[in-house]
Amino acid sequence: QSACTDAGLPIAPEATAAPAFFKPRHGRGGKGVIEARDDRLFDALRGRDGVLQQAIRGQEYTVDAIYDRDGRLVATSPRRRLRATGVSTAGVVEPDARLHALAERLGRHWQFRYAINFQVVRDETFASREARMESLVAELRERTALVAAGGGEASVERHRSRGKLPA
Repeated sequence: QSACTDAGLPIAPEATAAPAFFKPRHGRGGKGVIEARDDRLFDALRGRDGVLQQAIRGQEYTVDAIYDRDGRLVATSPRRRLRATGVSTAGVVEPDARLHALAERLGRHWQFRYAINFQVVRDETFASREARMESLVAELRERTALVAAGGGEASVERHRSRGKLPA
């Protein structure tokens, strides 16, 4: 949880009430996950060694990623889950450039080597968040280009008139 937050990756928000999912701090493959459908069970799970998260509804993917010994991404194989019982038991491989790019970002951040896998859920707000992020990235690129150019024509002229050199 905290590693994803520190890396700027979205995660399922922590829950403050039922319905929610309790995920133990240790383990994998859905072992120990409990669905808290009512407040009584939710309250009983509070304080246990794990996290209570809001349920996210959407299309779930498992992405297998292979990195070389220098941490460069070699290949990804995103599988859309068709059926899962904690662990994906049936799925279909769907190549996806966005999930490949996410694997590259994760690999750079955590310096992955060799084979890993991670899960992604695309919920109903995925497309709108993705479009907003793309517009923010475009704006950042424009602003970065302006800064690299010395702040625009007027700023460059002001620097020169003061006897300073632009960057």
